[in-house]
Amino acid sequence: MKNISTVLMVLVLVGCKTTGTLQPMATSYQKEIIRDGAQSLLSQKKHTVMVASNSEIVESSGRASFIVVVSNGSTEDFLFSPSNILATAKVPHKDTLRDMKANNNNDQNVNDVLSKVTIEQELHVYTYEELVKEEERRAAMEALALALGSVGRSMQASSAGCQSGYGTVNTYGTYGSSFGTYNYSGYNHAAANAARNVAQAQTNAEFSSAAAESQANRVRLKNIILKENTLLPSGSCGGIVEIQMPSFSGDLSSIPINIEVVADSEVHNFHYRFTRNP
Repeated sequence: MKNISTVLMVLVLVGCKTTGTLQPMATSYQKEIIRDGAQSLLSQKKHTVMVASNSEIVESSGRASFIVVVSNGSTEDFLFSPSNILATAKVPHKDTLRDMKANNNNDQNVNDVLSKVTIEQELHVYTYEELVKEEERRAAMEALALALGSVGRSMQASSAGCQSGYGTVNTYGTYGSSFGTYNYSGYNHAAANAARNVAQAQTNAEFSSAAAESQANRVRLKNIILKENTLLPSGSCGGIVEIQMPSFSGDLSSIPINIEVVADSEVHNFHYRFTRNP
């Protein structure tokens, strides 16, 4: 009964991850538009930049993906890459929430105090190269796990050739009858080879599936993740950028997020509110 209670507690904890919703907050010089069914923020200066959240629900301390599109409105070309994107969050100082809890303040007071005792936490913006290395590490770990599984199956296949048993014998003759038992053991090479062939076929299928999955993931990253581009006059580029989100500490119900996009030294700021879900 104790073991069952422990398992249920683990399942409850796994199913109770804190999540949040990203809400765009347009400024006076921005437009909020709908693109492909998603709310997007459009900033038009000399250059035009559009940012849209590509993640409806984001885990606390998880990753959110954003679509970023930049258009060159000048007569000169310039380079643009994820290194031109800076993301920050306004979070309480580490002692703030602790002190407010000690004073039994409510959620509203916790959020009202943000403007006075917050710090800017830089959020990591992942580059294409980082995401490719992550996929390579994931594929390597999966290959190691498959190799270990293959060794286990090979050992089991070899054991399949080991056979043993016992039997009884009765004899009848002119001088009477006799009864006896016997034991036998041996190695059946045909059975072992058949088991090894089955194990090898399963291993080959698993490695082929893993290789296909890794290749598909790399193609997906190449096709959708924002990379460095040279923007010619009137040209544009775009892609998905992954950003590490902050954590909902204590009773904090929302966190202001700012995404700064620098296009040829021109700064465009996009504000989001990361709100804790019930």
